[in-house]
Amino acid sequence: GQPAVQANMMRVIGEVYAALGLATPAMPLLEGALERHRALHGEHHDETATSAIALGVTLQDLGELERSGALLKGALATRSALYAACHARAPLHRRGISTAGW
Repeated sequence: GQPAVQANMMRVIGEVYAALGLATPAMPLLEGALERHRALHGEHHDETATSAIALGVTLQDLGELERSGALLKGALATRSALYAACHARAPLHRRGISTAGW
């Protein structure tokens, strides 16, 4: 197969579930997407950061703030390092990092 496509589809479907208020069923998809992106690209890659953000926001919705905060902070560090020269992609998510409550 195409593991990168599979990982992206898992993330997208998980994000749709979460957006519909189905955070619990979204979790295995988002966790799987992050795991696959880490295996494919390593920790410091945009796809890995994007999956970490999706999972972090969903964990936040479930009230798991400590785990959420760790994922979102790591994703911010990755994005900041990757896009330091052009801050256009540094924002974490359409909902923003400011809702993380740190």
